[in-house]
Amino acid sequence: KIPQSKSTLVHSLSVCITVLDPKRAATVAAAGLPRGHITEPVLTANPETVDGMLQRLGDLLKLLDVSSDENILPTTYGELRPPLGKHRLKTVEFIAVLLRTGSEVAQEELVQLGAIQTIIQLFFDYPFNNSLHHQVESIIVSCLESNNTTLIEHLLQDCNLVGRILAAEGNPTVPVDQNKPTV
Repeated sequence: KIPQSKSTLVHSLSVCITVLDPKRAATVAAAGLPRGHITEPVLTANPETVDGMLQRLGDLLKLLDVSSDENILPTTYGELRPPLGKHRLKTVEFIAVLLRTGSEVAQEELVQLGAIQTIIQLFFDYPFNNSLHHQVESIIVSCLESNNTTLIEHLLQDCNLVGRILAAEGNPTVPVDQNKPTV
């Protein structure tokens, strides 16, 4: 079940990310060991664990929808309507880690649910959020390195990544559109 509290959600996703991400799990394990102690490499995520986390993925992705959020955050460069928020950023990080597991089931589910398209849209809606952009870069790299033709075609064709980047490059200013999160 998706937690109602944003704080609980962020902490729950942090646990899921740690379980899925072998590098993070190794770092956490090594932090408690004496200096110079060599540990055995951590294996990739258990497919059953990944499948279990996919059960509520659709509900989790609904949280990425910013259209019903009416919060406003004034910033030095304009207003965020709404701000991205830690819970959405953590959700994007979870998706990035899920893709890094290499699970074909997860890849197919993310394509089917439109998760990558939604995240690419957030990338362009929040042009000044470096943390978001770092996670999107990780997602793009995972897609391109996956050798999954469906995933790569989804990224390049359905998400129109190259076309959107070229369009943004051609118009480098943030539009004054009251219907966009960054105004």
